[in-house]
Amino acid sequence: MGSAKAKLRTEWHNGMAKWIGGQPWTYFVTFTTPYEMSTKSARRLMDRTHRSWSLLTDGHCKLIYFMERNELRDGCHLHALVHVPDKFRQLHWYVTMVDAYQAMTGAKVIKNEKGKVTWDGRARIDMRRYNGRKDAGGYAAKYASKNNGPDNWDILLSTK
Repeated sequence: MGSAKAKLRTEWHNGMAKWIGGQPWTYFVTFTTPYEMSTKSARRLMDRTHRSWSLLTDGHCKLIYFMERNELRDGCHLHALVHVPDKFRQLHWYVTMVDAYQAMTGAKVIKNEKGKVTWDGRARIDMRRYNGRKDAGGYAAKYASKNNGPDNWDILLSTK
């Protein structure tokens, strides 16, 4: 029985890796906050971030995220693959996405000088251009198939 379960887990992992790796992702993102996040609060943050980015992209935002225990403190941080329209690779639109995430984490605007926003309580977001040759699908599927439960990841689809 154990080998059948292991085979099923391997098949699920490989299928998930193939699907994730076959999607046209724009960014690989790591999200952290200055405060501890429970699984429930991390899920709410990703839901809010997806809604915010969907508004920016006129509904064209797809996001798959994975929670990971934060080894430096209690709580978790998040990894995600994001697909948004190509114009969001331009610096202005990229910064707009980063600023929207700051607002979703509860950071407060200290000043806004000609569109350059300074935040109090800024969260860390690392958005890197997606590189499909680095097997992000396998990396992401690893998080989805970890023994930390199905509540620790989700796929948030485009509304368009």
